[in-house]
Amino acid sequence: MRYLIPASILITFSWGYYIWAVNSGRILDTSLGYYINPLLSFLFGILIFGEKSSKLQFLAVGLAFTGVLISVIAYGSFPYVSVILALAFAAYGVMKKKACADPVSSVAIESLLMIPFAVVFVLLFLGEDFKAVGGTDLLLLIGGGAVTAVPLTLYARAVNEIPYIVVGFIQYTSPTIALTYGLLSGETPTQSQIISFLFIGPALILFSIALVLNNRKAIMQQS
Repeated sequence: MRYLIPASILITFSWGYYIWAVNSGRILDTSLGYYINPLLSFLFGILIFGEKSSKLQFLAVGLAFTGVLISVIAYGSFPYVSVILALAFAAYGVMKKKACADPVSSVAIESLLMIPFAVVFVLLFLGEDFKAVGGTDLLLLIGGGAVTAVPLTLYARAVNEIPYIVVGFIQYTSPTIALTYGLLSGETPTQSQIISFLFIGPALILFSIALVLNNRKAIMQQS
């Protein structure tokens, strides 16, 4: 519970902040955040769990970090939305891996812990708005909870079974979808975002190549 309690707080904050960002028309910021998240997962995997990495993986992380740094220095625009999202979800993953709990049980416990706070929040801040929610919208909201629980349960199983470094980089499929949707929905990337994406994209490719090479090396050693 000492890990699941902070995990429930982190995931509540992470999803809440994500929903705010999406509804504020900042889908590209969320996409960048979840591109940064795997890099933080890489660092946490090394620093916290003592996982091994290759020089190519370090190069990939350095490349992505350089992109964010250039973006900040050149345009004076720190991607705080992206960084906060990345930090929150990466920290959540650390708590889940530390807990090493049954995936379904851990997600259920996290949800149960937050129910009282959710009820208070609805009563204090969303009373009139909540009454105005129609039947279809209510079903969509309930369905959104179910859709969220499934990947979180699978994520909890993944962090228990494979290195945290690998878990992080598998996740880049999600921000790619978000990036595509943001562009299709009419958002225009800023110069700062473009710079960051130009560095993070090659970084992800390098890291993926490193994972394949490491996997082949491991297979050859076993044989």
